[in-house]
Amino acid sequence: MTTITLSIDDALAAAYTASAQKRGMSLTALMLSLLKKDAAEQQQAPVEAPNDAPLIDAMLQKPLDPVARKGLLALREMGKSAQEAGIADMTLDEINAEIAAARRERRERELATAQ
Repeated sequence: MTTITLSIDDALAAAYTASAQKRGMSLTALMLSLLKKDAAEQQQAPVEAPNDAPLIDAMLQKPLDPVARKGLLALREMGKSAQEAGIADMTLDEINAEIAAARRERRERELATAQ
């Protein structure tokens, strides 16, 4: 594990701390989440949903509105399903290729039925 030290403006730190607290997270957890999201978007790291399970479980221990709780429960279940199916470490490119293939197959079925 690598430790990163950042020097940022006090106002920015306060804003991100408040944002993290609204989400039921620590500032460290929020920053880690943002870094993981950026890395996945840049195709430099696989999307690893199961690694977020402890974070999701921690968030579920806090008071949440019903919609947020339902969303977190759904994310936790998706992570478990992805792990069981062996697809939890797919890269964003692999995920997008799967989606494109499924859409292509659906269009082909629709065209075949329409004829």
